[in-house]
Amino acid sequence: MLEILPGLIEIGVTTIVWTRCARSQSPPPGQARLDRVVRAAQRQCGRPNAPHFVGPHELETAASVRTDLAGFFAWEQRRGLADSLALTGGARLLVGPEGGLTPAEAELLAATGLQPLGLGPYTLRTGTAALVGLARLMFAPSPR
Repeated sequence: MLEILPGLIEIGVTTIVWTRCARSQSPPPGQARLDRVVRAAQRQCGRPNAPHFVGPHELETAASVRTDLAGFFAWEQRRGLADSLALTGGARLLVGPEGGLTPAEAELLAATGLQPLGLGPYTLRTGTAALVGLARLMFAPSPR
């Protein structure tokens, strides 16, 4: 997660929710290390405010954060499919751990209103999936 964090800060992510999934391998980084990475990324890109960090939460609780925004989850079972997107405002994206989300987790997320989102023809690492997913959402056309 620390490897992807500077990119998330640079592109303007406002809230990061630490989430525990069935295949999660480690807890969030320690606060001192997190603060160093955030400050360095803010200095590099000139962002005045750090994102808000929430959690760690179980998956169902994490899915209920910022329900005022359209919600998506990166789902490897959508690999190779072109999902059409049209957003009128911000969005939220849940990306699972290395090894992906379990089918039960995907069902839970869909039941909470998040839409599965394909990220291309290949299986991506978590950090790559986060950036690709956010790029898809940032550049989704507005409905006309």
